[in-house]
Order: sequence, then structure tokens, then C-alpha cells
Amino acid sequence: QISQNAWLKDPNIKEAIAAIYSFPYLDKSTPATKRFNAVMKKYAPSVLKGDQKQPATTTWTAAIAFEKAAEKITSDTPTAADVTAGLNTFSNETLDGLAGSPLTFVAGQQHPHNSCWFTMILKNHKLTEPNGMKTTCTPAT
Repeated sequence: QISQNAWLKDPNIKEAIAAIYSFPYLDKSTPATKRFNAVMKKYAPSVLKGDQKQPATTTWTAAIAFEKAAEKITSDTPTAADVTAGLNTFSNETLDGLAGSPLTFVAGQQHPHNSCWFTMILKNHKLTEPNGMKTTCTPAT
């Protein structure tokens, strides 16, 4: 886990490159990443200082997917099936750029493998995101 504090401080680690499947926590260039950082700063500031800063982006992305799916619910007493139906409306959904790969859900079908990633580099005890919020993807087979 490239963003762990031990990695950042370890004098033996000169450089590391990581493919990450959820957006880079340190990005603040988009409305979606600004929202993540503002909410974390307000409600969970210790997360951004601890070892869970990058893993927190996976949970955040899942929460945003749930939020977007829930927007489709019209029932006053929603069920899990209603949430699933909301997710099944996703077609190349990027969650405002937070999802590494565009999400498409089709009822009764398995979700395809995540083929895109963000990049982070640890060099001289500093993390950077050389491609920002741009992902790299493997070609479809």
C-alpha cells in the first residue's frame, strides 16, 4: 500500500510506482475529489493522516455509487431490489470521474473486470499523481 506512512518515511524506498483502482486520495482537481477531501477533512481528518487514506477512496466511491443509485428510487420504503434496480441504470457511469473504469450494470449479468487504473508515484518520500485523474486502461479482449 504505497500511501502508508511507513512507506512514505522508509529511507530504503527510493521510488515506487502503483496502479490504483480508485481515485488518488490526494487529488483536489475536480468537484468530486474536492468533495471527498472536504468531507474527510470535516468528518474523518485522521483518515487522511493515517494509513487508510487511499483505501478510503474505494469506500467513498462505493458510497457515491449507492448515492447515485438511490437517486433513482421512487419508493417511500426502498428495498435492496430498488437499489439494485438503480445500479442497473448505470451505463458507462464514471461517478464524476471517481471510478477507474466506467461502470455498466445489466440485470442478471456479471460485471466486467476493472481494466483501468490511476497511477501514483512515491519518490523522495513524496507521493504524486503524474496523470492526475486520467486513467490508463488495458485494451478490451
